[in-house]
Amino acid sequence: MTYIEFADAVEKMMNKKMKGGVRASLYTAMKNNGKERTGILIEMPGINISPTIYLEEYYESYVAGRKIEQIVDDIKQLYEEIKQEKPWDCESFRDYEGVRNRIVFKVINTAKNRKFLRTVPHLAFLDLSIVFYVLVDVSEEGTAAMVVNRSHADTWKVQAETLWEDAVKNVKNLLPAEFVTMNHALKSLLGDVEYEEGDLLLEKKKGDAVKKGDVLGYLHANDEQRLEAAKDKFLNAYAITDSRPETEPLIKGILQ
Repeated sequence: MTYIEFADAVEKMMNKKMKGGVRASLYTAMKNNGKERTGILIEMPGINISPTIYLEEYYESYVAGRKIEQIVDDIKQLYEEIKQEKPWDCESFRDYEGVRNRIVFKVINTAKNRKFLRTVPHLAFLDLSIVFYVLVDVSEEGTAAMVVNRSHADTWKVQAETLWEDAVKNVKNLLPAEFVTMNHALKSLLGDVEYEEGDLLLEKKKGDAVKKGDVLGYLHANDEQRLEAAKDKFLNAYAITDSRPETEPLIKGILQ
């Protein structure tokens, strides 16, 4: 059974198990580097925000011999844990002032995301591109974000430069930088995001958001205070910048 066949089978079995008008359907989204991911979108009547559960790990367990019935039960249980009980108030998203303090940014590979970049406002940064998101929620369960596309920017009547100015300010509060050991950085790449004693080299500021994984990436040079704290504590802590003229305005913006 291919991945798409597996996803189709999961969709059909989910719809047999779900009650109260809840429906499951296949949903394909374009992710970084031009990759498309297909998962299960689960919609509840009267609720305008719905989770998409991607199935790659479930498919691997199926290939390894796990029964699809058990997998569907796991997905159903996950949905029960993460589903929204109340509709999302989207009125604030109709005006830019309603989202200005939630705009954040992400850096992606330009060459591998050309199709995606045609649909969103962005800024060039060396061979990378800076794109923007509205950070809807950050909790221990994860991060919910909405990509800012060209239709949003047109509705809000904002340019990429305005989004950038606001995003640089916001990430310092919404997604504060962390200074961790290489051991923790390598473990996080493998999906282990639990901290062990000594992993967090500089204590978090009071009020920092707790994140499960690094869902949104950002330039870690955006917190000059923490960089200086790192230099004071560790002799071999460096801030790396680029001195080329075209990058100087962006770097100054990050460090302001």
